[in-house]
Amino acid sequence: ANEATEIDFFRNVIIGGKTVSKGTYVIYCIPEPDKWTIVLNSNLYTWGLHTDTSKDVMRTEVPVQRQSPALEDFTMVFMDEPGGAGLLMAWDNVKTVLPINFSKKSIANSQ
Repeated sequence: ANEATEIDFFRNVIIGGKTVSKGTYVIYCIPEPDKWTIVLNSNLYTWGLHTDTSKDVMRTEVPVQRQSPALEDFTMVFMDEPGGAGLLMAWDNVKTVLPINFSKKSIANSQ
């Protein structure tokens, strides 16, 4: 339960206006009432919330929306979006979406 959540990108992507190189990253969030800060970190051998911020690859803020009904379990689901995907993250009565873009530039750079 305390193992860090990882996300794999098989090509370069753009998140929050920043290019993220293909690879595996730890993903975590810092929740606030009106926004969540989403962080990708390159330290794959972490446990729980023992993060090393010097290994943060990127941080971006995403707005929080209210939802009903509430979800008992934290849920993450990828959704198709024009030009990429959206990572829906939801728990209790809030949700947020992290936009992930697969631009032509990011595709060309990953090959």
